[in-house]
Amino acid sequence: MTFMLELKEKLKIFYAHNSAYLIPVLKFVLALAFFTNINSMLGFMQQLNSIFVVLVLALICALMPFNAMIVIGCMMVVGHCYAVGLEVAAFALILFFILLIFYFRFASREAMGILLSPLAFALNIPCAIPIGFGLMSNPVSAFAAACGLVFYYFMHLVQEKAALIQGLETGELSKKMQILLEGIVQNQTMWLTMITFIAVVIIVYCIRRMSVNYAWQTAITTGGVTYLLIMICGGFFFDVESSAILVIVQVIVSCLLMFVLKFFVFNVDYSRSEYLQYEDDDYYYYVKAVPKMTITQKERFVKTIGEEPEVRRRGQPKQKTPQAPEKRQSDRIVPAPEQSQQSKGQSDRMAPAPEQRQQSKRQVVAPEQRQQQDNTVAAPEWRQQPGQSVIPPEEKIRQEQTVSERQAEQQRSDEVPLEDSLEEKLMKSLRDL
Repeated sequence: MTFMLELKEKLKIFYAHNSAYLIPVLKFVLALAFFTNINSMLGFMQQLNSIFVVLVLALICALMPFNAMIVIGCMMVVGHCYAVGLEVAAFALILFFILLIFYFRFASREAMGILLSPLAFALNIPCAIPIGFGLMSNPVSAFAAACGLVFYYFMHLVQEKAALIQGLETGELSKKMQILLEGIVQNQTMWLTMITFIAVVIIVYCIRRMSVNYAWQTAITTGGVTYLLIMICGGFFFDVESSAILVIVQVIVSCLLMFVLKFFVFNVDYSRSEYLQYEDDDYYYYVKAVPKMTITQKERFVKTIGEEPEVRRRGQPKQKTPQAPEKRQSDRIVPAPEQSQQSKGQSDRMAPAPEQRQQSKRQVVAPEQRQQQDNTVAAPEWRQQPGQSVIPPEEKIRQEQTVSERQAEQQRSDEVPLEDSLEEKLMKSLRDL
């Protein structure tokens, strides 16, 4: 599951960064598949069967809206019908004209219904069309799907009746028109499939809009069961021969594809749902918040020496750190020979004698002195001045002790007892008398 979520996030980021190029490419692929399907079903005009013509038309449609793709596809069907007969081409032109009028009037934004319906029948997954439009669109898309059904079944009719129509004489115009009209009006399979499509789109849309847990999963399952029941049970009323096993396999495959679509479009975590309630001056609001199931991307930490760590996310270009200018040989400081000799002499003075090293190793410190040394704050390190001799730590301590003793003696000598001072004052006063 984690791998699928990471793949989904990567695809979203890739599409966001390259949508300006991906949309024309996807249009080209869809138009190529749509026109190839028309040529594979009809293929009566050799000029339209050329792969060069198909590629050129697909390139033109890649830069145009989807409705232009529908119009070009209708013109290709009319061209193949003209190769069968002029009457067939005229009938196809009238049929598509009426069909496009209703389509542009009611469902002009649902072009995928006409484009994907013939492809779904070619792949034997027609159940995916009503379930998919019920999940992704509104009930108006059922009308576009119905127009796509008429488009597909008319091509299927011309494919089956082409040999019969070409065998008739040119004067039998009414008979040719009757064959085409009956093939559309009395096609029970087309009407049964159209009713099924409309019912499944409405049911799936209504369930998907409900504020219940796992609404999309319920809508997909219910749509598949509805399609299966109507196609099997309706076959008995419309006298339509259909294989129940084939319909079941089609429904299962279509439902699996819709679950994949749901994962990429509406993947939420119902276990963390929250219910909110608030009000204003006019209304009370009851809100159900369901979080999306996503995965956080790992952040890369780029550390540079001498600078603060920089955070760089995926997809962002790596910023180049400014490099310090290289030092030239002329900028380097080379010590003079006198300074080097003086520094060597100072290092020799600072090095303790071997006798002092042995005394420092043999010296044992009492535990009370250790505690006093730990409690005292370390004094700042003494820095050696040039031309000054090094004083060992033991002599330094002795000097401090002698200085403290001299100060104490001086204080004692300065202190005069009170009694002696009174006697001297009395003696001075007697002498004066």
